Amino acid sequence: AGDGPELEALRGTAGVDVRGRVEPAALAELRARAGAAIVPSRYAEILPLAALEAMAAAVPTVATASGGLAEAVPPEGLAPPGDAAALADRLRSLWRNAAAGERALARARELSAPERVAGRLRAVYAGA
Repeated sequence: AGDGPELEALRGTAGVDVRGRVEPAALAELRARAGAAIVPSRYAEILPLAALEAMAAAVPTVATASGGLAEAVPPEGLAPPGDAAALADRLRSLWRNAAAGERALARARELSAPERVAGRLRAVYAGA
């Protein structure tokens, strides 16, 4: 699920179900059945919502080590930007790996649980 400049080139790839943009309910259903989430961004994501949402659903997450992805995704899921072979290796390693999904969930909670965010905001305002 998702969109981007390679969408049409990926359609018809054997063994890959390319959906393009989907509604939130359909995305949640797809995510619940996913063996892994892949976020191969070439852009230095600031707040990588696609990765954080997958991690919050305990989906093993593979991404490029760029921008906020490098900080959000557990190291076991990171590959150098532009290195398709390393990204594929990470994907093979984490595919349907429940323990990796639990580590991703723990990391998502560490970064974005409401109490964690509120505590960091309090610290920012207290120092202002």
